[in-house]
Amino acid sequence: MSGRCDGEQTAGYLRPHTRCAALADVPLMLPRPVHTNHATVQRALQAAGVQPTVAAELGVTMLPRSVAERLAADSNLRLVRVTDPIEVHLSLGTPSSLPLSRAAECVRDVLRQVVAVTLSHPSVDLP
Repeated sequence: MSGRCDGEQTAGYLRPHTRCAALADVPLMLPRPVHTNHATVQRALQAAGVQPTVAAELGVTMLPRSVAERLAADSNLRLVRVTDPIEVHLSLGTPSSLPLSRAAECVRDVLRQVVAVTLSHPSVDLP
């Protein structure tokens, strides 16, 4: 999750590691409802009993760590790690009546490697 450092009313009071329940009164910036990240964040907040408040101007957002770290590298964003387990289902849709193409096999293999590496490395604490 990331938020602007100068947004003391939003992300400034969040601990470096927080749970979704702590986001109850934090204005959130979410992508459009058709985006996977929107649905994932909504499910995580709902599981924590939180009704999200949508930000009009300044707020925080929840992003995959890899994306948040890239965005924060050259900016004044502050990263906060959400400690609740948040799952995203990954699937590769292919016709069952046809064999996988070489390109689809490559995509499948890369996805398997990414999942294996992600599962084998515990989350690194953010500063």
